[in-house]
Amino acid sequence: MVFCLKRIEIEVPAMVILTGFIVILQGPYVVGFIRRNEIKARCKNWLTEQGYQYKYVDLNAHMLSKGRLRWRASDAQLIFSIKNCEEEEFWFACGNWWLGTYIGGIKVYQVRHGKIVQVAVIRH
Repeated sequence: MVFCLKRIEIEVPAMVILTGFIVILQGPYVVGFIRRNEIKARCKNWLTEQGYQYKYVDLNAHMLSKGRLRWRASDAQLIFSIKNCEEEEFWFACGNWWLGTYIGGIKVYQVRHGKIVQVAVIRH
């Protein structure tokens, strides 16, 4: 009987630690999915404030690939891109490198002469 109690004491903390670990790893993806529309609205507002006139703004989400931001963004961040007919192309890296959209602003990149350049940071 004592052996079973000790065994339970060992398994319960291990399950709590494992559950916490899974929540921490998956948390940025869940929060990103929930905050996605809010972040898209902030990106659209930034484009309008900067004077970019788009008739139809549709931010394309890059969930499985980071596109041109391959080495500048982590998997925890939300990545959006927009391109118009005039060949202007913007990329938005939303959130923090480690914690995703839990914290952090939005880094705005623009493609200029084939190279990607950071042009702004949108704060909360």
